[in-house]
Amino acid sequence: MQRFPHWFRIFLFVVLPLADQTFSAATDGIATPATLPKTKNRVKQATSSPFCLTPPMGTRDFYPEDMMGRNWLFSHFRDTARTFGFQEYDAPVLEHSALYTRKAGEEITEQMYCFVDKGGYNVTLRPEMTPSLARM
Repeated sequence: MQRFPHWFRIFLFVVLPLADQTFSAATDGIATPATLPKTKNRVKQATSSPFCLTPPMGTRDFYPEDMMGRNWLFSHFRDTARTFGFQEYDAPVLEHSALYTRKAGEEITEQMYCFVDKGGYNVTLRPEMTPSLARM
């Protein structure tokens, strides 16, 4: 039988159930993206009321209790990775759109959040780290 590391067992039996309970308790009685009416145009939905208290679809808020568990888990991930010789890196959340269109073509920009910044550059919100790492 394969033995899992101690941190993984803690994650499975302590962190995940706690995160699930915290998330359900935090959303009881609050409109969430799943409970909002389905519309083709999200802009209409967001502007139909004075303001929206839910985060954009596909995102979530991390309250202090959630961040405590998340930071604990991520610190164990980092420690384990460092033990095996991995090094941490980071990149800006914005990248030049050309970085993505060079490999995947112009149609990829229709699937990402792209815009022209104040300097006149075509930029996109980075959907993942692989192209940024290759650029670095």
